[in-house]
Amino acid sequence: MLGTRPIKDEEGNVTAIVIGTNRHNYIFGFGKWNDTEVIYCRAARIRSKNNGMVFSQNVRLMKNSNEFTARMADNNLETTRRSVVVDDSVFTANACQRTEGAIYWSLKSFDENSIMINGCEGEDKIVRPQKSGEDLLEWFEYINYGS
Repeated sequence: MLGTRPIKDEEGNVTAIVIGTNRHNYIFGFGKWNDTEVIYCRAARIRSKNNGMVFSQNVRLMKNSNEFTARMADNNLETTRRSVVVDDSVFTANACQRTEGAIYWSLKSFDENSIMINGCEGEDKIVRPQKSGEDLLEWFEYINYGS
């Protein structure tokens, strides 16, 4: 998920911009998602492990016909500096799990160029980003920051 890239709808219209580093994931979305007009902004700390991925939102702004959410961690700067603490026992096969401070997406399968995770709204395929990807706006190198 490293780099900056657009998410496009079936007609090729950009509906979101995603920015991914090895510690953080950001999404800025607008337009129609699943036939609903949406404005969405999220900043989250993220961590990938052998059992799946864990993310902890520190900013969430969502406006659509079913939801209006505007929240940010009380001390956002301090929160973004902290690592996500992963509890491997929370991962559940074929489902996502929510805890008070994080969302756990379990690993379903993987191959050399992609992983399939069990997101909270169904399965999500994440394709390995390539430095030369046609939709890649900017490449970020992975930097290992320990366990």
